[in-house]
Amino acid sequence: MRHAIPAWIRIPVFFMIIAGALEFLVDSGDNYAFVEHPLLAVVLLVFLLLLIAAEFILDAFENIMFQALTPEAKERY
Repeated sequence: MRHAIPAWIRIPVFFMIIAGALEFLVDSGDNYAFVEHPLLAVVLLVFLLLLIAAEFILDAFENIMFQALTPEAKERY
């Protein structure tokens, strides 16, 4: 199955949505939330790594599913 939006666009968009939500929800005064609360920077880094890992897993799963197709189905794909 081909994705309508490539991973190099999906990952930054999801990351910016989460970072923006954290910035909006965390009360940090005039500073950025991850500057005021350094643990948020670690949370954002872990979330970014999880997004990248999820994309690798999805690509691997798609590759395995493609290899399991019959030759006729591979041509249709």
